[in-house]
Amino acid sequence: MRLNPILATAALALAALGAQAQTGPIKVGFMLPYTGTYASLGNMIESGFRLYVQEQGGKLGGREIQYFKVDDESEPSKATDNVGKLIKRDNVDVLVGTVHSGVRARDGQGREREQYAADHPQRRRRRDHRPAVQR
Repeated sequence: MRLNPILATAALALAALGAQAQTGPIKVGFMLPYTGTYASLGNMIESGFRLYVQEQGGKLGGREIQYFKVDDESEPSKATDNVGKLIKRDNVDVLVGTVHSGVRARDGQGREREQYAADHPQRRRRRDHRPAVQR
């Protein structure tokens, strides 16, 4: 089975979170299109991610997974609010999405993700000291 690079990256991030002495579930936030033109793609990405976790016994790094999702509607103007919901309201550890370049291009979302990676207690940094945020 060939694993999608997005799913593989998210799975590795989750496994790394589990490697630390942590308790409680890993919170995964999906910001994907569930309505409109790209709805089938959003549903397939989420289904693939959940299938991978299920194949690993329902846990990653020995920790249960708790899912949260926001429909990004492929609408760039809602990107910042959607990221804020997942990060601030749901306190997710990992953010999966988006598939639409217009949504990703929003400046607010980029800044929000950088701030989240820098402030989050389980942050990871690359060798060049930039936050390790998959885009």
